[in-house]
Amino acid sequence: MRDEIMRLVLGDLRGPLSGDQHEELLERPSMRYILGTLAPQNEQLEPEKDEDLTASDEDDDGEQGPAETPGAARPVVLPSSIGLSFAVERTCTALVVRVEWGRYERGLSESQETEKGNPKTVWKRVPFKAASPPIRLAPGQIDPWRPDPDRPAIEVRGRIRASEPTWIVTLFLVNGQPPLQEQRDHAWLFQCGLEARAADGGAAIVRRPLPAPDATRTYPLARQEDLELAMLYRHEREFAVGHGVGADWTEAPGDRTRAISVRTESAPAYDVPRVDAVTSADEPELANVEFDMEALSALEGQALGQALAPLAAAYEDWITRQERRAESGRDGLDEHREAARPAIQRCERALARIRDGLALLERGGIEAEAFQLANAAMSLQRRRGRVVEARRRGTEIDEAAVARRERDRWWPFQLAFILLNLPAISDLHHPDRSDPDAVGDLLWFPTGGGKTEAYLGLAAYTMVLRRLQGQLDGRTGQHGVGVLMRYTLRLLTVQQFQRATALVCALEFLRRERAAAGDARFGSEPFRIGLWVGMKTTPNTTEASAEAVERARKQSGEYAGSHALQLTRCPWCGRPLSLKSDVKVELYPGGRARTFVWCSDASGTCPFTAARADGEGIPIVTVDEEIYRRLPALLIATVDKFARMPWAGETQMLFGRVDAKCPRHGFVTAEIGDAGRHSAVAGSTAVQQQPHGPLRPPDLIIQDELHLIGGPLGSLVGLYETALDELCTWEVDGRRVRPKSSIP
Repeated sequence: MRDEIMRLVLGDLRGPLSGDQHEELLERPSMRYILGTLAPQNEQLEPEKDEDLTASDEDDDGEQGPAETPGAARPVVLPSSIGLSFAVERTCTALVVRVEWGRYERGLSESQETEKGNPKTVWKRVPFKAASPPIRLAPGQIDPWRPDPDRPAIEVRGRIRASEPTWIVTLFLVNGQPPLQEQRDHAWLFQCGLEARAADGGAAIVRRPLPAPDATRTYPLARQEDLELAMLYRHEREFAVGHGVGADWTEAPGDRTRAISVRTESAPAYDVPRVDAVTSADEPELANVEFDMEALSALEGQALGQALAPLAAAYEDWITRQERRAESGRDGLDEHREAARPAIQRCERALARIRDGLALLERGGIEAEAFQLANAAMSLQRRRGRVVEARRRGTEIDEAAVARRERDRWWPFQLAFILLNLPAISDLHHPDRSDPDAVGDLLWFPTGGGKTEAYLGLAAYTMVLRRLQGQLDGRTGQHGVGVLMRYTLRLLTVQQFQRATALVCALEFLRRERAAAGDARFGSEPFRIGLWVGMKTTPNTTEASAEAVERARKQSGEYAGSHALQLTRCPWCGRPLSLKSDVKVELYPGGRARTFVWCSDASGTCPFTAARADGEGIPIVTVDEEIYRRLPALLIATVDKFARMPWAGETQMLFGRVDAKCPRHGFVTAEIGDAGRHSAVAGSTAVQQQPHGPLRPPDLIIQDELHLIGGPLGSLVGLYETALDELCTWEVDGRRVRPKSSIP
């Protein structure tokens, strides 16, 4: 199925769409295909044709602040060449180059007719393939080869350089044709490819040698990283580098050090192997570690430390083996000793941080209690996740049996990641967060390996600990955003919101249980989760939310506009949710200025139904205006929302900067304002706004799916980083405090 999807996608982007080498298109091929194309010389994409590339995703949201007068848009020169570079062993004397492309000519169709029975005028594909005569390997420029005698402006050019013990060859396929004033696509080339191999058919293409590190030099950080990457990927083979295009190759059978051919690839593909967590079969010491979440939620003090200590011992043993391995020079590590030392030192630093986390838990206190409750919440959300999945499949289920079907366990790296971050989350003055040179912790491997569970566990600890710590330097942790998660892509943001909501529901369930048992330390404010994205997805105001619900109720079918319901099912019991029946909006000032989402469970057994949720429902906040007033404990946002911080003063409330609190409507700042006093209405008593001091800013910043972005969006990211540092930094006992950052 995956291969078929890939074939269809590539046919759509690169062509031929139907796979027919002589296909016929009704539309211009340059408007149809975007991969593997070569424009004629100096062909330009005019500014008005480039609007989709320059328009911001939020341009019509009105959320980016005052619009700047745009500068003169510049035309973009489209690429007219592709190429690749590769290394060839010196014993090879000549290469053969193969090229292929498709041209499209305007003409009458042989298979498509108009309604009157006449042939349609179409763009007909004309395929072309050719192989060069042998190209002798010698230093200098390669004589241009013109594959198509009818189009001599299309050339293969190149250069050969001597680099012991290989030849370094660079080749380019160049569309040198001038642009046409009419029938412009006649001068374009599509589905272009360039391939090279030894003239005698041998496996003469080798990996380009990397420069060996110099043990006498001290390398700057970027260079040190290059050396470490060379060590990590020393067994990988890269036989070619593409220029303006990807590269691929065919390895020699039975010899991964050589390739038979190299070629350009406009849509390179790679199978990313699944990452499996280490187990006791790999590290025997792990058999003595308690990974069960429910069991960890019941352990205290020394017992908790003893249950987790073997994890650090197993990691120390692994580090020792890696150090011996590097010093021995085995497995191709002989020339990488200098790169291995700083990597091992960082491992030792991580080990020390894990042991600091263990020591913190062994001392007991509120930190150990927060760790226990975080494990209880994680176990509970995993159990409820099985209930949701079973109900989604449409079967009648025994919720208790499904929830207890299996034990919920951490992977070793997840537990280690949480432990090494506990000291910095717990101690506001810990160097990992207060030191100006502190850096974020990075979880980096392919999707599906368990990153989300790791940082959700840390987020749960952070949210619980803030409640237990109470007031710190006059700022309360009972309210305010405790964890801020930033995503780059909006679709991914909504997906992760659905996953994280289950955890917040578990925390809220436990808070209610503790409150019913007389433990008021977790406060009366519900644990909530917020989704802060653009108005194309969620409303900016409660009024807009009410209008969306009203429109949805009046129309048939699903409502496709922006609305507050970003969940398809209750995250606790899995019953379907509907914008028409399960969302209630109370407007300002008589109501609470809130959009409530209730579980649809008619039996009333779900704790998040209208009858059992104590006026809260499912604890989600997705309307911007309500997020500022209610300040959810966990807030998920996209980077474009942060770009509006300099122009929207109410965003400061997300970082604890509030002026007052209205018992009915939530927190207030000068930018939002409030009437101060509200009269009694049906179902609500009279309320008076009360002054309120600042709240704690977020203690944990999670930047998921971090992308390095240049250009205008890169400037927004820089603006976000600067504003975030200013708004989240505060003073405790005269010392500056910052949140702890993590980048899964």
